[in-house]
Amino acid sequence: MKSPFWLLLLCTACSTHNTADDYAWLSSERLERIQEHGVDTKQRTPLQFTNGETVSNCRDYLKQKSDVLETSFNFMVRSEYMDCEALRLNKVYPVKTLMTLPGIAESLCSALDLHSFRHSLRPRLLDNQVTLNDLTDGKLSKDINSCTYDDSDTYFNLSAVLFVKTPTGQEKLWVEMVDEIRTGTYRTYTGMWFHRTSPTSLWRAIDAP
Repeated sequence: MKSPFWLLLLCTACSTHNTADDYAWLSSERLERIQEHGVDTKQRTPLQFTNGETVSNCRDYLKQKSDVLETSFNFMVRSEYMDCEALRLNKVYPVKTLMTLPGIAESLCSALDLHSFRHSLRPRLLDNQVTLNDLTDGKLSKDINSCTYDDSDTYFNLSAVLFVKTPTGQEKLWVEMVDEIRTGTYRTYTGMWFHRTSPTSLWRAIDAP
């Protein structure tokens, strides 16, 4: 299989930056939100951490060294703090320009290893069901930078926010996940790094929650 054309676009577009990695921001919605005035101090629903502390804005969220307390309420509240995670990424990969990488949505659907991280679909997966494309009971849809699986029980969305290519050729992708069980109260929002060693290998989670 030939390397995707968008990798060539990325290398061309990012050849002038000053960091060791080539990278591209992919989500226009997330960029707009983190570039809003006062986003770091904007008041959000209080979020609890395992050290007993509670935060209500990105400035305090980014100071935390402990983990988010694992409760249903906190899992739902984390949707408001995805901006904070993007702000953290922006410190390492400063926003310069927004790019659209053809094929990234299809890559999330067909080349992301569902066995490599925790989510509500995982207990239902058969050994041969590795990607969202392998699931047969629900509806699969793609939109620019995201892939969504939807059935009577579950809403599951993966959205790519940041693509990084290291000098050694490793590719990393920051993905935001929405995972909801319709028949209960489970709903979680989180972001995580996925990586692959070549354009033809599967994306696998790094330090998954």
